Amino acid sequence: MSRRISVCQGKCERPMRDEQGRMYPPPFDLCLARKERRSYRSPLDGMKKLDKESDCHYHLKISCVEKADPPYKGEKINIPPEINVRMNQAHKDALRNEFGQ
Repeated sequence: MSRRISVCQGKCERPMRDEQGRMYPPPFDLCLARKERRSYRSPLDGMKKLDKESDCHYHLKISCVEKADPPYKGEKINIPPEINVRMNQAHKDALRNEFGQ
């Protein structure tokens, strides 16, 4: 996980790391990322605007990703090879238990 990722962008908005800034132990040291266009309110006129498409990060929990916008609807999770080789059994079990994959 990147040190730049600080908060889950699901509705839980909980930190991705503990109070001391350390990553949580597996499987919570991984997060899900998906491309989204997030909306925000302009500080100039208060109008809702769409941001450019970028990665949004979520805890490895279905409850966090379901609250995304647009909601997760069971799409297949693609794991890059460079992440797959670093995954241990705890990561694989969490993916299977939470997402059925």
